[in-house]
Formats: sequence, C-alpha cells, structure tokens
Amino acid sequence: MVRNLFLVRHADAVPQAKDQRDFQRVLSEYGIKQSTLLGDHIRSKEIAIQTIFSSPAQRTIETSQKILEKLERPPKLVISEEFYEATKNTMVAAINRLEDMFENVVVVAHNPAVSMLVDYLVDNGPAVMSTSACVWVQFNLESWNMITAKSGTLMDYYYPGQY
Repeated sequence: MVRNLFLVRHADAVPQAKDQRDFQRVLSEYGIKQSTLLGDHIRSKEIAIQTIFSSPAQRTIETSQKILEKLERPPKLVISEEFYEATKNTMVAAINRLEDMFENVVVVAHNPAVSMLVDYLVDNGPAVMSTSACVWVQFNLESWNMITAKSGTLMDYYYPGQY
C-alpha cells in the first residue's frame, strides 16, 4: 500500500515580541503569501489529503489553515501537542502511531525536527527546510508503524520562490 506524507515547516512568522511567548507568534504578511502558495502546490499534486496534523503553535495552525483553504476537499485538522518543540524521535514515534486508515497525511511543524526527520526518512533530501518548505515522501508499506530510517522515497521538494 502506498502512503504519502507531506512534511511542512510552518510559514514565516513575525518576530517574537518582548511580552509574547514563541507559541503565540503569528504569520507575517510574507508567511501568509508563502502558505497560500504552498496550499496551491500541495493541491497540484492531486493527492486526496485525509488529515493535516499541526503543532499547536499559532504559526503552524495558520499555515495549516491556509493549506486547507486551497485543497479541493479540505481534510480534518488535528492539533497535536507532540509536534511543538519536538525532536526527530518524537516525530518518528508520532508518525508510527498514525492510524492506517490514513494514506495521505500532512504534518506541519517546526525546525530543526522537520529537517532532521526528512534526513532520517529519505536519501538526498534538503539539508535544511526553509519556512514554508514542503517535502512529499512516499512509502510502500502496509502500516505507518513500519516506517524506519531511509524507508521513504522523496517524490517532491517545494520551497518558497521556487516558481
């Protein structure tokens, strides 16, 4: 069975204000444009996304919402605490626990974990994921819990300004 995972680093956010938590940072105007274009790019792949998992940070939720707005059949948005300040191992464990009824999933999270996860899953992936970058990784596995190091194939890499 083919499983598709789109790993997204949140779009550009405003700098953290003195009286503000990192968790509360919102998208900048540029980040709004980035995430809108990213939604167009994901839609162009013609994969029926079933769920978007997002860190609970405001900038990842806003990035996810902009992607949702662009999809033909908007999937469910699931906010997951484990994607905020996650390590690569935390993200691998979360993906391994995905329900197998999901075949096409987007995860919106933060660096450095997103970049480290891409490096773990595929050969020849980008070294660092810029804001609003996305990799599409495909797995020919029966279950998400079978994902291990280098078990995925890099199908696509998108970054802002590419087009």
